[in-house]
Amino acid sequence: MEMYSDQKSAEPVDPIEEMQLRTWARTHYLPPQKRNSKWHPVILDEMSRKDRGT
Repeated sequence: MEMYSDQKSAEPVDPIEEMQLRTWARTHYLPPQKRNSKWHPVILDEMSRKDRGT
């Protein structure tokens, strides 16, 4: 599982990897101002969902 992503070349992830990334994001949640913008887009998306309460 790769936490960091080159936004330009980010390829779609398979469903199992996506589940792992989302689980990692929920376990390691940080408020928006403390997040690394280089994290994988799936991680950032899951943390944003938690921010919105969805």
